[in-house]
Amino acid sequence: MATLAVRVKKALEKEFAPRAIALERTKSGKVTGWITSDTFDGQPEFERMQRIFKLLDEHLSAKDRERVSVIWPITRLERKVLLEDEE
Repeated sequence: MATLAVRVKKALEKEFAPRAIALERTKSGKVTGWITSDTFDGQPEFERMQRIFKLLDEHLSAKDRERVSVIWPITRLERKVLLEDEE
């Protein structure tokens, strides 16, 4: 059986045609990370988050869903700004 992170990634890829996905396991065993997708352009962050959690609710068991922390939805421009800030 695939790991939770792999199942989350596959679900995200079905809906968002992502440019990039980065997921990791926290010390508490939860999955967290970010997804970059053009489908988030022009959407408020709250709506983006709702879309992600609705998708995960549809594709994951309740037990798995409880083990997902936050998946941050960002656009390519937002990702570029974030990466520039790290330099």
